Amino acid sequence: MRITDIYELKESKTFILSPSQQKKINLKLDKLCIPKTLLTGTIKYRDIPIGNATIQILNSNCKPLYCTQSNKYGIYSFKNILAPGKYQLMATKDRFLTSPIKKVKIYPDTIKRLDFNLYKNPITRKVLLYGTIYNNYNNKCISNAKITVRPKDNPSKIIATTRSNKSGQYLIYNIPHSDFIITVSHPKYKQKTICRHLKNISKINFKLNKIRESCKFNFNLIIRAYDDEIVFYEIKSKFRKR
Repeated sequence: MRITDIYELKESKTFILSPSQQKKINLKLDKLCIPKTLLTGTIKYRDIPIGNATIQILNSNCKPLYCTQSNKYGIYSFKNILAPGKYQLMATKDRFLTSPIKKVKIYPDTIKRLDFNLYKNPITRKVLLYGTIYNNYNNKCISNAKITVRPKDNPSKIIATTRSNKSGQYLIYNIPHSDFIITVSHPKYKQKTICRHLKNISKINFKLNKIRESCKFNFNLIIRAYDDEIVFYEIKSKFRKR
């Protein structure tokens, strides 16, 4: 908020100082006559008060002069701060559209009321989901992993799908606020599924376990007898994923 002087400094009379000379000069301060003014109002969204909204007062060139914030009841006020004259006001709040600029004229000893209605920014009405896919063993990023988002109340329906980039990062946007089932899959990794409530901007990282390949040996022994006993055996191997 801008600081306003309540005293006015008066100039002293002209005087001359010679080298090595001292002189005492008294200065006089006159208290300014600050008019009693009050500008107040409420900030609402569909008749719901908005707290911590910022209200700015601008001059005729749209240069900020004063600012304050609304309380938990959506009420703001500028008491004995504004000199009589013409001003412009606007209200702002995170995730809301900035209000149109409103003009107001302040009179001395008069209460002026100016209310604002803010509307939610349509961009923030949707969810932005992002994160990174990692290898759980060495924390290396996994590229080309498939991320699928389904509604919790309708798992057969796919809302959105994407794949991670070379850095393992993914981004899904423009999905509604709701409870979702998120599945991450990759041919070389075990599939992972979680259920989350997504709202506004959500960051979710995933760590996948790699599918290890193991070898299973089958031993078939063939024993044959000749003049001397000779034992032959052969090894059959079979690979499987686990």
